[in-house]
Amino acid sequence: MNTTAMLTRRWQTVMSDNYGTPPVAIVRGQGALVWDADGKQYLDMVAGIAVNAIGHAHPAIQAAVAKQLGDYGHVSNLAMHPVGIELAERLIELAGRPGRVFFCNSGTEANEAAFKVARLTGRTTVYAAQGGFHGRTMGALSLTGQPQTCPLRTARPRRRVLRVRQCPGPRKRRGPHCGTDPGRSRGRRGARGLSR
Repeated sequence: MNTTAMLTRRWQTVMSDNYGTPPVAIVRGQGALVWDADGKQYLDMVAGIAVNAIGHAHPAIQAAVAKQLGDYGHVSNLAMHPVGIELAERLIELAGRPGRVFFCNSGTEANEAAFKVARLTGRTTVYAAQGGFHGRTMGALSLTGQPQTCPLRTARPRRRVLRVRQCPGPRKRRGPHCGTDPGRSRGRRGARGLSR
């Protein structure tokens, strides 16, 4: 039987120390709850770092995954497949306007794609949230609002680091410089235009 102490020793032997040793060793989950190797129960407030906010071991999700794996597993973007096309069509429908979908497997890839799109459209300034994490690629590290995490920063794009205290809500304003002004929007949802 694995205990947290045993898993800690094993982790420290084989895992990279980029985040340090986690204090918890999760061995199972159900809904929004998880249990560690010693049987202690926790409310999962992390949700796979906001990637899998679907809970744990939900029967409908287990059935959908099993059904899909019964047809085929991961086929990447090197082949067309109905499920990927259906998801892209649904996302465009939800967006309410024509467009194209780019699927990627990490926030870093999404940020790198955004940098490339910005460059292709002639935009030269990229905004980063102070204290924000944008990924570990060279491009994402050159943008990060955490300079202490970026000793290898080389080609830095023109960037502005903003103090942001809340996330923009559903009433976003459009414009060349748009984001959250903490002085004017504190306590209310929505984005406010930023001064140049």
